[in-house]
Amino acid sequence: MDFSYPISLEQYPDTWIVQFVDIPEAITEGKTREEALINAEDCLGVALLWMVEDGRPIPDPSSEGDAWVSPTAPIAAKLAVMMAWRDSGLSKSDLARRLRKSESEVRTRILNPRHNTALATLDAAARALGSRLTVGSAPVPGSHA
Repeated sequence: MDFSYPISLEQYPDTWIVQFVDIPEAITEGKTREEALINAEDCLGVALLWMVEDGRPIPDPSSEGDAWVSPTAPIAAKLAVMMAWRDSGLSKSDLARRLRKSESEVRTRILNPRHNTALATLDAAARALGSRLTVGSAPVPGSHA
């Protein structure tokens, strides 16, 4: 799944405000447009992780906005694994057995949105769930390179 979402971007005298069209609770800002867009990556990642952890559905992105923002790659990988696990119907113990890890490690590390998990571990978890992680690249929002 692509976790890119459209934003509305408004300039004020001392700040730029970013709001996500499809995730109204995700709002951030920056002193410059570039800073606001970078902050938006973190804001989106946190919002999506908590939505998945709370069992809320991830909305489909709208087709229009001032710009598009994606979470960082580590967050996107974590989201993909958390969603694959949620959709699998497996228990945390079942996933742990497939990974040959303790249930505690699955619960407190791999499926914990507050824990930074190594990409190799997330890839192994995705494979244990019948999928795999893929990597791509995209321009940084607001960059001129």
